[in-house]
Amino acid sequence: DVLGGGVHSGGAVGQVGDRVGGRGELGLGPAEGVDDRVEVGRLAGERVAGHRGHELLQPPVDAGQGGQRRAGQGGPVRAYAFDALAALTNRFANVLPGLVLGPGDLVAVLAGRIPELYIAVLGALKNGSVVSPLFSAFGPEPIATRVRLGEGRVLVTTRELYRPKVPKVRAELPTLGHVLEVDTSEFARLMDEASEEFETARTAAEDMALLHFTSGTTGRPKGAVLDQRACCLRAYRFIIEFGIRPDDILHVTTPLFHISALVLTMTGLVRGAG
Repeated sequence: DVLGGGVHSGGAVGQVGDRVGGRGELGLGPAEGVDDRVEVGRLAGERVAGHRGHELLQPPVDAGQGGQRRAGQGGPVRAYAFDALAALTNRFANVLPGLVLGPGDLVAVLAGRIPELYIAVLGALKNGSVVSPLFSAFGPEPIATRVRLGEGRVLVTTRELYRPKVPKVRAELPTLGHVLEVDTSEFARLMDEASEEFETARTAAEDMALLHFTSGTTGRPKGAVLDQRACCLRAYRFIIEFGIRPDDILHVTTPLFHISALVLTMTGLVRGAG
């Protein structure tokens, strides 16, 4: 039951990607149902084709308004306005086709709560890729198990996390073609050379968006799929239940490999909040 918080493979929304850097506020009209053509990424300031019940409105939200902040422990705050976040996620989305990664291919993300983590997740969703966030405290075997089960094509991580964990299991991952270390000069070059313009891939409501995994404490981890429809309905649910407004700031402290943390982050951006 998606609205009740359960996870299954036939869930709720479309494409969150376009809302990042967009100009939309989510207005809720009388609910008549959600058409199968609804996509998450189109929540970003344009009306969603085929959306019958909840109307997406466009009151002005300053593109320069703060969309995401990250404060380190005792360190500086890194703030990203919607326009900056849009440009960065578009750049990452443009990097993926160069790695022969298309819609439906899986991008695994192994990183702490750094801005590049969110840029990779949102950029991959714009590309129509499936995103699988991994817990940064995982050891080599839990990482390998999840990447192998998900048939991951690209791993996005940092040097600190990659080098002690992944090389020793890399031979067990036949589908993994590329590793992007976001704190390297090579990754910076790829991003610098990528365009800030990107047309979000169109997806169907039942297309996979996120792949999470159960803990694996009693056996092999099991995949938990959120399709495009599921992500969208969860966003509506959080907006309604918590009364999220565009001038709110959501402090999401849970690691992104938790389903609620990722969907809450996307919900705030869809709503125009920080």
